[in-house]
Amino acid sequence: MYFFFRCILQSFEDLERLVLGFILISIPVAIAFLIEWRTGRNAFSIFGGVPQITVVREGRLRCQGAFAHAILAGCFWASIMPLMVGDLIQGRKWLPISGLACSALIVLMCASSTPVMAVLFAIIGLSFYELRHQLRAVRWGFFGLLFVLHFIMNHPVWHLLARADVVGGSTGYHRYSIMDATINNFSKWWMLGEANPLSWGNEDMRDITNQYIMEALLGGLITLVLFIAGIAVAFGMVGQALRRLEDKSPRHFLVFCVGVSLFVHVVTFFGVSYFGQIIMLWYLNLAIIGSLPRICATSPAPETSAEAQRVTENITASDS
Repeated sequence: MYFFFRCILQSFEDLERLVLGFILISIPVAIAFLIEWRTGRNAFSIFGGVPQITVVREGRLRCQGAFAHAILAGCFWASIMPLMVGDLIQGRKWLPISGLACSALIVLMCASSTPVMAVLFAIIGLSFYELRHQLRAVRWGFFGLLFVLHFIMNHPVWHLLARADVVGGSTGYHRYSIMDATINNFSKWWMLGEANPLSWGNEDMRDITNQYIMEALLGGLITLVLFIAGIAVAFGMVGQALRRLEDKSPRHFLVFCVGVSLFVHVVTFFGVSYFGQIIMLWYLNLAIIGSLPRICATSPAPETSAEAQRVTENITASDS
């Protein structure tokens, strides 16, 4: 999937068409979710793989449509929303607004805290566009804050996961428990991973709702480090692409939105491990970033544009 996406994404026009496709698809998907929310029945159950009766938690229907889980359905559309915002700046108005409205509706009907938090972090990420030149200081300031909190809190800093409950009925404590167990049992998984984490005596390890922990259990410390390093390289490539484009141009903002979409995935990984359709979206996001050098090559560099403008001004002055 990754190499297929790399082959088909050759220009900004391809990227804009891709986002437009997601916008158009969001409309019938939102209608299907709305029908499920109104009836409590999942029409996609006739194809198998999803339950016929929609799951209810804390009195709320957790709609999932054709997705493997309601949380994954919400996270899927939450991570696409930054791209729709980027398309909004390109000149189209009603289509991106419709896509954003449909995506937000899907997230709400999933009735899960993780997708709602993903949308909130997408908004936070987009709000940092004006501070994009100070993101390194913001990043180190954030890690510094976590370091301080770790020593002044009564619990370790990852206990903050236990307090994440936006819509009610959240399993925040479960997410804290599995991370705490993984850190405390570092010596048992760091070399080759752990095929049976239940042997640690923690029943919460039956359901690994954290992509980072899943990577650690599958291949040990080296797998986890390579996974995080790949994410860091992807963010670096987004930064390089931004420097290649004219500052504050529509395409400059679209590339920034690609980085925000990656940021949403990175945050979502703390609340769910990916399986099903959302894996396609993860590799698509990486493929978009991997294609940015080729895509940006079709746009003149800021220095080149400025030089061309100076040459044009000189020619005009000479003619005068």
